[in-house]
Amino acid sequence: MTKTHRAASILICVMVGGCASAPSRDTPSAENATAVGTNMVRALETAFNAGDAQAVAALFADDAVLMASQQADEVGRAEILKSYAEQFSAYTIQLRGVAVETQLFGDYGFSRGTYEFTLMPKAGGDPIVDDGRFLTVLQRQPDGSWKAIREMSNSSKP
Repeated sequence: MTKTHRAASILICVMVGGCASAPSRDTPSAENATAVGTNMVRALETAFNAGDAQAVAALFADDAVLMASQQADEVGRAEILKSYAEQFSAYTIQLRGVAVETQLFGDYGFSRGTYEFTLMPKAGGDPIVDDGRFLTVLQRQPDGSWKAIREMSNSSKP
């Protein structure tokens, strides 16, 4: 597994993690779905750009699964947190994401989009630049927030 693929998988884990709330338990409107996707991407960017592994992991449900290119699945928030902490200890990361489509159906939904990032090795060396796509399955939590329950990403690089 390359550093780029590893970083892409960890960075995307949740381009769509969970910070917007829908006003009711009914199926949210298209406007609310768009807001959920946009707000989640913004929360993820903020957490990544601050190097805050706890904030990134908080966007995932306790039993979330992260499926990234060329690596084993990461199962559970604790494992996802560990991966992010490792990444943030080795790199300063600048992330930009776009939720292209978010659809919500009752308490479930999905968001798909694109990302680009730059990893600056803290030990020095050349930056790693990547871009790609993500697909995240979402679940509304009892408090009304949305969290990633399954996340898959892939790099556009070979």
